[in-house]
Amino acid sequence: MTGSGHARIAGMGRIAAAVALGLFLLIAATSGGVMAQETAPASVKVADGALILTAPKGYCVDKAASRDGKDGAFVLFGSCASLANSATVTRPKVAAILTASALPGAPTAQQFRDSFASMAKFLSSDAGRAALSRSGKAKTLRVRQIVAVGDVLYLRATDTSKSTTG
Repeated sequence: MTGSGHARIAGMGRIAAAVALGLFLLIAATSGGVMAQETAPASVKVADGALILTAPKGYCVDKAASRDGKDGAFVLFGSCASLANSATVTRPKVAAILTASALPGAPTAQQFRDSFASMAKFLSSDAGRAALSRSGKAKTLRVRQIVAVGDVLYLRATDTSKSTTG
């Protein structure tokens, strides 16, 4: 299976995006359903409204798993259909979990891009694969590709752990 997707973040002020990492846990390609009223938003304001994080089509903010506070923000984007537990809400073409983080006093865009090599090294390690795996076991996650495009580091992986969502 192959697939692609992206999450883009745009910010203002002194707070910059620290991580915009699409974790493409390629479980299965899903087809779109009938668009219905989404129960979760596709974007969220963080950092006192200085930053808006927006997901690609078919993905919504998991409010229960996301955090925003004085120490930074972490936002988890999941399938809108899964979050709504609905067969009628549009599903993304590729099953994935997308995350974005923002930290106060974050590095410059160039400093952030310069850290991609170390991020890729960690994500390919046993500890990194375990962190990405649904089961927490490195052996169930295979990193297929890591590529940097502009200010985004993309990861394509396959997780053979049993899925816990619908």
